[in-house]
Amino acid sequence: MIDWFNTLQRRERLSLVVGAVFAVIVLGWVLLWNPPHRGINSLSQSLIAKQLLLSNLRVAQSMVLENPESALLSAQSLIVVIDQTHRQFGLAGKLTRNQPDGTDGIRVNFQATPFDALLSWLIGLEANYGIHVESAAINKTSQTGLVTATLVLRRT
Repeated sequence: MIDWFNTLQRRERLSLVVGAVFAVIVLGWVLLWNPPHRGINSLSQSLIAKQLLLSNLRVAQSMVLENPESALLSAQSLIVVIDQTHRQFGLAGKLTRNQPDGTDGIRVNFQATPFDALLSWLIGLEANYGIHVESAAINKTSQTGLVTATLVLRRT
């Protein structure tokens, strides 16, 4: 192989060496450098989402600890409870429609809503006001972590 390389003209040897160096750099980037950085970005996005969920759960916990009797059924109407609580969980502007569903239910629609915040809100409704999800239609959106949802909520 070395004999063959030495028989090449100087210009051909230079081309082969430059091409080999370029190939090593490209392969090194593709195989060694890029995968860890892609994983780091994914992990940091996941960490941010988990921190948001944790802060929402802490808000819900503080609401229960500050006012333990609120865990009993609230005397407020469902519309008022939904209107007040969805803002506390960072869902302001995401609630596009609410409509009464019988005497003890409400149908709500959310657009482009963070799934973790929506879930935290539903947990808070169950724990603090005795409002549970009777039915849910949740669809993913093109953005990661965001959903559109139509929920029927009912007081127990």
